[in-house]
Amino acid sequence: MFPQILALACLSALVYRHLLHPLLLSPLRRIPAPHWSCHVCPLWIYDRRRRARELRSVHAAHQALGPVVRLAPNEVSIASVQGGLSRVYAGGWEKDGWYEFFANYGIQPMFATTGSKPHSTRKRMLSSIYSKSTIQSSPSLRAATAVILHDRLLPLLASLTSSDDNDAGKSSAPTSIYPLISGLTMDFVTSHIFGLASGTNFTQDAEARAKFLHWYKCRHGYSFWPQEFPRFTSWVQRWLGLRLVPAFVDQANRDIESMTWRMCEKAAAVLAKGAEEKTGLAAAAAAKPEAYPAVYSQLYAALEKSLAKEKGHGAASCELSQQRVQIASEVLDHLAAGFDTSGITLVYLAHELSQRPELQKALRSELRSLSTPILATSAPEIPSAKELDSLPLLQAVLQETLRLHAAIPGMQPRTSPADASIGPPGHEYAGLPANVRVASQAWTLHRNEEVFPDAEQWKPERWLDGRGGLLTPDSEDGGEGYREMMRWFWAFGSGGRMCIGSHLAIYQMKFIIAAIYSNYETAIVSDEGIQQSDAYTAPPVSDEPLIVSFRRAE
Repeated sequence: MFPQILALACLSALVYRHLLHPLLLSPLRRIPAPHWSCHVCPLWIYDRRRRARELRSVHAAHQALGPVVRLAPNEVSIASVQGGLSRVYAGGWEKDGWYEFFANYGIQPMFATTGSKPHSTRKRMLSSIYSKSTIQSSPSLRAATAVILHDRLLPLLASLTSSDDNDAGKSSAPTSIYPLISGLTMDFVTSHIFGLASGTNFTQDAEARAKFLHWYKCRHGYSFWPQEFPRFTSWVQRWLGLRLVPAFVDQANRDIESMTWRMCEKAAAVLAKGAEEKTGLAAAAAAKPEAYPAVYSQLYAALEKSLAKEKGHGAASCELSQQRVQIASEVLDHLAAGFDTSGITLVYLAHELSQRPELQKALRSELRSLSTPILATSAPEIPSAKELDSLPLLQAVLQETLRLHAAIPGMQPRTSPADASIGPPGHEYAGLPANVRVASQAWTLHRNEEVFPDAEQWKPERWLDGRGGLLTPDSEDGGEGYREMMRWFWAFGSGGRMCIGSHLAIYQMKFIIAAIYSNYETAIVSDEGIQQSDAYTAPPVSDEPLIVSFRRAE
């Protein structure tokens, strides 16, 4: 009799937990859902994540049901600023365990930390080196930029033209621009992290670039199981011998880690050499600024200081080898995010501009108005980052591309505190229990028709005033609209977890755009596969989505 009673009790508990409570008692029960099953099980959203249909499915749910949608018994999507971004992200809700997937070398970088304390500790170590003032005034980054543009990019583009004398009006052979741009952004990011000589030269070394991009891209589409079910994924592989993630994905991760480790060793050698020489590292950096490993040096010094402080308080400290692993994990996250997201943005910007010759002409006129335009004849000089930052049309085309084609448009999950409330006025839901997964996605925020009219259209003019100047919060004819657009603009996230590398991303993208479109016109040869994929990070569906021809501009 007892076994039957125990079985009935277990069955009753399961029915209550997974059916009665979610449907009748949960504070989430009043939140509308795109499918009835979302109230009792997560299969609806899991199915869409597994099949790479999440972005558009969640967006459609918001369009049909409003700013707050229940995706699973313990998961909610929110698409609003008030009661959404302002409460969840600016309010400092903790990251969900979903981010632990982004560990490198078995160690979580700052981006993957779920607790606010370790995140803030690491952020203090890095925030100054990525600040806008540091990026725009950095002598090492400026020197590296001049080399990358004048010694690598512009000679390469000149070599692509079909004419020996590179006359204006001569078009290049069809060129796949996405791999080229990805290599270029990688060179920018690694030069800032490791120094130019210790970083990559993917702009010129097409073979090394292709090898890395193969490692990086072959992993796409295999994150669902280890990200949503990490223990189950590990268990079935260990005990049943079943791999839910192919072995080549693990090998690609190891190859990327090995490449990053080699760059770390080169940067460490530069620091060690500078410390040994009588003139010191500062003098060496002044003599050859492009070789200075700015981010690596900052992180190394900050960790050294932190370890010394721990020793002073009697705490056990990690060995030098472990310290270097921590640095490698952090900088690998920076280089992966930094090159990939900027590359995605730039390929869509090139696609949009290549359809609009007159807009290219206007942009070129603006770029050539700089006191030092980026032309082959101006080598090795480049304009200041501040001057480039002042160009309204350049800012508008980049801002609009970041809006419509956000490189990371996917869900950014957070975990609710106890008795939380979410939702804008008229759609408020209070009394959420602790540990509900709550997330917003830029894909939906950037398509709010009330804020961005004709939201599916690429319209740089929405960021300009009636005189062609850049809108600001204080603009008389559009300041209020600009402020509202910026409240909803989420290409880099918001709150304390906002992308730390946003200023470097803007810097490198503006210089790349300026170098290309000051000198060349682009036209589409083929754009098959340019559609943006449905994923957390959303590159084009094809690895070679945009084939263009370059023509020397007059």
